[in-house]
Amino acid sequence: MIKMSSLIEILRNSFVVLKKEPKLFVPKIFLSLLWGAFLLYYTFFLKELLQENSLFQNTVSASLAQGFLLKLFFLFGIFLIIFVIDSIINSAYPLMIQNYLNKKSFSIVLSVKLVLKDFFKVIIPIIFSFILMIIVLIPFVAVFVLFVFQKNFLFSTVMAVITFIATIILAVIFYFIYPVAVIEKKGLISVVNTVKKARKNLKEAFFGTFIFSIISLISALIVSFAETDTISVIALIVFALLRIITAVLATYSMVLNPLLYFKK
Repeated sequence: MIKMSSLIEILRNSFVVLKKEPKLFVPKIFLSLLWGAFLLYYTFFLKELLQENSLFQNTVSASLAQGFLLKLFFLFGIFLIIFVIDSIINSAYPLMIQNYLNKKSFSIVLSVKLVLKDFFKVIIPIIFSFILMIIVLIPFVAVFVLFVFQKNFLFSTVMAVITFIATIILAVIFYFIYPVAVIEKKGLISVVNTVKKARKNLKEAFFGTFIFSIISLISALIVSFAETDTISVIALIVFALLRIITAVLATYSMVLNPLLYFKK
């Protein structure tokens, strides 16, 4: 079980690293805000779904059903694009850390260019992980769509939230394993020992990232569903701060994983 003191400690360590090497955190803060925009879009989509009473009537027009599915696929498309961008940038972190440990200058742009030179080594784990994620999420999405077209207001909402939480869990697990998998010549299988070695610290980092992601979801829901502009603005400020904290934690995790790898 993760103690609150452990979470506070890893959060403190994250900001210590941020203070020493702020350049390491810029890409993840940008990506976190990008994911934040997606999260806000997702919650507004959920709000629109709940306010579209005709979706929960006895008869649903073909045009309404088609519009709903198009928005769902658009949401999925945005997720895919951000996921690929995020994965490629994450794969550059081990190279940055390697240069950092060797006291060489490091650049996220140059690291990304080096990673993309070995494109297939980078893209194959992304494709594999994405397919695996889709396979796992298909039942959640299918049940969600089923509840919508069965006019079940409560369960469609619950399934939308559960699907999002499941996505967070899968994505966070992937981001902890993928950076070292990029370094290893043998791919994902060869990182098992590294993950075991980093298990305690990564478990704490995973817990922290997950908790702040869930709180971000709650604040995004408040932004979307707030009845007054004041509450909405306050929630939006809190949401932005939470996204930055999540980015710092995520970057610390991205730094921690390669550090443990290079020091093994």
